[in-house]
Amino acid sequence: MKAGASDVLVARPVRRASGSRRLRLIGEPLACARGENGGGSVVGLAVVAALAAAVVAFAPFGTALAARQVLLGAADAAALAAADTASGRVGGDPCSAAAAVAAALALELTDCVVGAGGVAEVTVATTVLAFPISASARAGPPPRADA
Repeated sequence: MKAGASDVLVARPVRRASGSRRLRLIGEPLACARGENGGGSVVGLAVVAALAAAVVAFAPFGTALAARQVLLGAADAAALAAADTASGRVGGDPCSAAAAVAAALALELTDCVVGAGGVAEVTVATTVLAFPISASARAGPPPRADA
């Protein structure tokens, strides 16, 4: 920084690493310690890399949770189809109706039981990221008020 005729320079004492003192002009850039240049960039890159690694590591868990919710909805739909067929509202076999709903959703019906009173219990399964997951549901007529 050069001083012109109209510039006013302000200086303050600064202690050097060797212990001697010198005057530093206000506005003069601070000297960086040796080896510290670019340290913030390295830390920033490390943070970005860590966040990217976390996203890659936890993305399969999000996929599995979404598949589980789809599976629960499919189990409910299959149980309702079986219960409707068991009640006589729809013709056919209750477990065949549940299997048709599961097959339409690309799932496998692993268990189907129709109990007394038309209550159907079904279990559907699939594989997500090489892990088998399943969901069960129960459906039937509403309970009677006099029972």
